Amino acid sequence: MRRKAFVALAAALLGWTAFATLLELHRTRWIVANDPWEEPSWWRIRSRHVGELKSFLDQARQLLPADTVVAVAADPEAPQESFFRYLWIAYLLPDYELRHAGVGDPRTGTDYWISHGKRLEDPRFEMLMETASGGVYRFEVEDGAEGTPGVGR
Repeated sequence: MRRKAFVALAAALLGWTAFATLLELHRTRWIVANDPWEEPSWWRIRSRHVGELKSFLDQARQLLPADTVVAVAADPEAPQESFFRYLWIAYLLPDYELRHAGVGDPRTGTDYWISHGKRLEDPRFEMLMETASGGVYRFEVEDGAEGTPGVGR
């Protein structure tokens, strides 16, 4: 009796695992084909958005010194999507230490900033590269400077 119950449970788990795997493969294929969502929390590794971000980061990598800490500008208007965008950037830039930070926060201790989706508007940012996807900036805090720079649209 116990053996039959164990076999039935194992078969049910195997069936459920197969069903869930096929469902995820179907969803992923549909998402890649249709690419319906702009939000980074819905992106898949082969989606158009990730491809654009990867292309942007490949260009940015050429401007960033090796072994440097890079800040990724957070978007206070969409914190969840900003966080997922940061996770994608961290995945695609594994050779750098990244910090998800408020724009221009001098406490980050970073000289280089990446902004994806918005242009950083502040005289303390020196633009190194700008594309339709985002920009790479060098940030310098002047002696006695205070405040947090704003983000432009």
